[in-house]
Formats: sequence, structure tokens, C-alpha cells
Amino acid sequence: MAKTTTLRRWYFLSLVLGFAVVVLVRLFVLPEPTGESDRWVQVTSNVADNLIATILVAIAVGALVPFLFPSNDSSESIELLDTKAIEDAIEEATKDAREWNVRARTANYFSRHTLPWLTKAALKGRRPVNIKMQLLDPENEDLLRAYARMRSNPAKQWTVDRVRLEIYASILEAAICKQEAPRINITVGLSSMNWVMSLDLSDEMALVTGQNKGEPGLLFSKASEFFTGWCDDFESAFAGCRHLIPEHPGITRSGMRQPTDADIVGVRKFFSSLGLNTCASDDELRKVIAQRGAPDNYA
Repeated sequence: MAKTTTLRRWYFLSLVLGFAVVVLVRLFVLPEPTGESDRWVQVTSNVADNLIATILVAIAVGALVPFLFPSNDSSESIELLDTKAIEDAIEEATKDAREWNVRARTANYFSRHTLPWLTKAALKGRRPVNIKMQLLDPENEDLLRAYARMRSNPAKQWTVDRVRLEIYASILEAAICKQEAPRINITVGLSSMNWVMSLDLSDEMALVTGQNKGEPGLLFSKASEFFTGWCDDFESAFAGCRHLIPEHPGITRSGMRQPTDADIVGVRKFFSSLGLNTCASDDELRKVIAQRGAPDNYA
């Protein structure tokens, strides 16, 4: 839809500019014919007059076509986005969003980029934002092992510990953002099932992305016939998850730079209150906190 609108704007802009140029030439460049010797001036003037009429007809037809022949092609509501366009689409959607649902295995990208954008928009707009995050259950060893095996390749090996740390870090970040913007409501759903494609749902769009850098994404606008289907798909899967409300993280964002022993105790209590006790040692919790400074896996 956005691409079609852009093309239509350029179409009308080029016609208006062409019309202006021809009119200026006709009025100020071409002299009025005064006799038989000015036959070429007469011909040129007639051509210019015909061009003006043609451009006016083209503008009128272009303006009427969308009303006379409204498009029912749902493909206009679906866009294929490259990696940079994915980031731009997500950031733009967060500016006015009041609802955001995400299904991402560790939510690494979401917690580093999308969630801070939503927090900033909520604070700036002084409005609530309801967020649901569906993640892999970090307590399910077999599930994490299967995901680590799927993500591993000869150049980069994934481990159960790495997957678990990323999930814990995303949950901690959710609580930090809630602490910074109390009007944000975040519910985390821990799933016992694995999946491949990530899903972001806002009030106005559904975005389906892969899990590797450089992979394109599919954006379905609210006008798409598939939008409601993706919403139903998310809600159906989220209903089967174990739900957590991440609040009171036991540490501030500034404290994450150099966490003290008291901060570690606070973070441990936070995870324990959620029933998450796999990462409990001081060393593991420091790694969870340090995850915030590591690069994300997607964009």
C-alpha cells in the first residue's frame, strides 16, 4: 500500500511539473503568430496547447481511477521488507502503538530495540501500552537444546546456556522498562513449543521475520486479509503459555553498568518471584545483566 501511494504521488507530481513547464513555455517563450511567415510558431503553439490539454486530462483521469476502480487486491496490503526497512517499519509502528504482541524465541532484538522504542513512545505520549511477549521457556532444557542445535552452524555454536541467558535478559529488560514507564503493561508467556518465524503485532500491522541477519520480512497492514489471522494465531498460542508479570527487577538501569552485590541479590529475588531459578549463581546473574551490552542476533 505504501509503495502504491508513493508511486501515485510521483505520478501526479510529474504531471503538475510538466503542466507548469508547458504553460510557462506557451505564455512566455512562444510568440503569438502574426502572419503566414510565422507558420512554425503556429504549429509549435498548437502542439503546446494540445500538450496542456492532454496533461489536464491525464491528471483528471488519474484522480478518478481510484474512485471508479477501487482496488480489492490484498497484495497492496502486503510488503516485502529488507533488513533496514524492517527496522524502520518497527520503529515507526511503535510511535503510536497502544498494543504490541511479539513471538520471538529469546526476544533479543525486541528487548534491545522495540521495547525501548515503545517505552519512549509511552512516556512521550503519556499513554498506556499493553505488551505481550511469547518466549521459549528457559526452564525447559530439552526445548533450549533443540533451539540451540537449530541455530548452530560451523561459524557459530549456540549452547543451552546462551539461549537461557538471552531469555532471562529479555525478561529483566521488560521489568526495567516497566519500572521506567509504569503505564506499560507487560505480560510474558513462556512456551513449551519451538517455532522458526518471529511475529510482531501492533495495532496497525503484523510483521513476520526470520531469525538470521539479512533475511527479509513480510509486513501485513491492518487492511490485509491476513492481519486478523495472525492476531488469532498469536492469541491462540499465547493462551497455552505459562504467564509471568515482570515487575520490580531489583536493579536500576544505571546500576546495570556496574552491578553491586546488593543488585545481584535484588535480581535473584526478582527471578525467584517469577519461579525462574535456573540462573541463580552470582556469575550467571552477572552474565544476564551483561547481556544488555552484547550485540543482538538479527538486525
